[in-house]
Amino acid sequence: MNFPHRHAFGRFHQACYTKFLSQQENDLVSKPKQTIRAVQISQAKGSLGSLVKRVHRDKEYVILKDNGTPLSAVMDIDEFEDYLELNDPKVRRDIEQSTKEFREGKGRPARELLTELEEEKRQARQSRKV
Repeated sequence: MNFPHRHAFGRFHQACYTKFLSQQENDLVSKPKQTIRAVQISQAKGSLGSLVKRVHRDKEYVILKDNGTPLSAVMDIDEFEDYLELNDPKVRRDIEQSTKEFREGKGRPARELLTELEEEKRQARQSRKV
C-alpha cells in the first residue's frame, strides 16, 4: 500500500530491518503502557475534534461504545497505515524475504546504506546544478 508521505518500501527497509526489530524489542521492554480509553458514542459526538487530536498527539486508542457495547476504535493515522501495510501480502513477502536474507548473512550495516544514499542524493543535487 502506498501512502504519499511514507518512505518507499524497498532497499531502505531491507537494510534497516534488523535495526527495526531491535528497536521493537527495546520498545516492548521500555515503552510505557499504551493508553486505551472507552467512550460512549453519544459523549464522543460533542468532543470528536479534541478526541481525535488527543489520539494523534498522544498515540492513544479510543474504543467507541454504544450502550456499553464496543463498536469501533480510533487510532492515529500513522499506526493505521502501518497496520494496512503489514496486512498487504506483498509487504509480508518482502519482510519474509528480508528476514531470510538477514539470517543468511546477506545484510549490511545501516550506516553503509545511509552513506550510499547520502552520496546518491549529493550526486543528484550536483547534476541538477549543471
